[in-house]
Amino acid sequence: MAPPPEAIEAPPRKLAFTDEEALRWPRVRAAVAPDVAPLVGEGLAIRVVRGYADEKPADVAKVVERTVAWRREYDVDDALTKPAELWKRYHELWVCRIHGADAKNRIVVCERFCDMDVSTLIDDVPRDIMRKNRAQTMEIVEALQAAAAKDDPDQLGHIHIFDLTGLTASTLTRRVLGAVMDMVKISLEHYPGSLETLYLTNAPFAFQIVWRLIRPLLGKELLERIHICGGPEDFAGRMVDGGAPPAALPDWIAAPRRGVQGESEGVAAGSYVAALAGEEGRPSLPSTETTLRLRTPADDPAVLDGGRTPRVIRKGFVRKRGAHSGYLRRPVELTLHATGRLVWTRGRRVVGFAAMRAGVERPGSRVFVVEGPER
Repeated sequence: MAPPPEAIEAPPRKLAFTDEEALRWPRVRAAVAPDVAPLVGEGLAIRVVRGYADEKPADVAKVVERTVAWRREYDVDDALTKPAELWKRYHELWVCRIHGADAKNRIVVCERFCDMDVSTLIDDVPRDIMRKNRAQTMEIVEALQAAAAKDDPDQLGHIHIFDLTGLTASTLTRRVLGAVMDMVKISLEHYPGSLETLYLTNAPFAFQIVWRLIRPLLGKELLERIHICGGPEDFAGRMVDGGAPPAALPDWIAAPRRGVQGESEGVAAGSYVAALAGEEGRPSLPSTETTLRLRTPADDPAVLDGGRTPRVIRKGFVRKRGAHSGYLRRPVELTLHATGRLVWTRGRRVVGFAAMRAGVERPGSRVFVVEGPER
């Protein structure tokens, strides 16, 4: 006897292409170098296509190639299985703390310039090893955000606070600025969708120098997610109004006039790395891989490679309305693939279609898709 419906557990929902993204991916994949395309994981493909929705397929393909090359060079897929070199020194000099989640299941991540010693970090840790440690920190954030999102795999982004207390013109030397830019670049270039909102807090006048250099690297959509703020009275209320309870905010945030006092001490990213090094009493990670990993046997080749041999669902004749006259033209044979949708009337006759993109082939003509309301 089958168990009652309430006893049947639905499989956890996984990150997946939307209809529009599924139509777009084959064109991106076609532009990816042949030796790189077989290495692209399903989550990586989805997140890059989603994160660069307004870019040309050829430009998105370059992002895919750069990210695959970077993950291979720095062994990022194994970042949650072993500590990076010089990890203790890195996390001592560049502190990153992970706090609680807000009402939308977005974790709060905080870095404070006053807790860093970037100049000493540059002297003690070679730049390549700094990059490996930064990648490991980002992978930790990814794993914790995925766990916080629970049954919503599309909730990829976290809330990031970068507090600029302690930043002055004297501390912002060219070498310090270069190192900070390098770490920021890793986060922006190789983790699409990871940043939901960024609060740059306690921004001093010297920050204008950094902002002039960083701003050109950011797209319009990302710029809309960045808030440059003064002290806690300026941003604490905004964060609470955005869904972050005091229990999820760092305990150094205090805004008496708004009645906000942060309560979270947070957990240092270095503590999770210490657990990977075998230290007892350290917090463990919920997963050893993230959705940005390279391809594994668990990925669906039909999703990643299926664009080359589309599955036919239906063939039939349709008539297209004239763009200006509104009259129906003579029937044209179309082939509907798995990624397309036909719009049928009661007489099972397609009365219109739109958006010449990909998915439905008109014999002897170009490729386009038939879209419309659900049947």
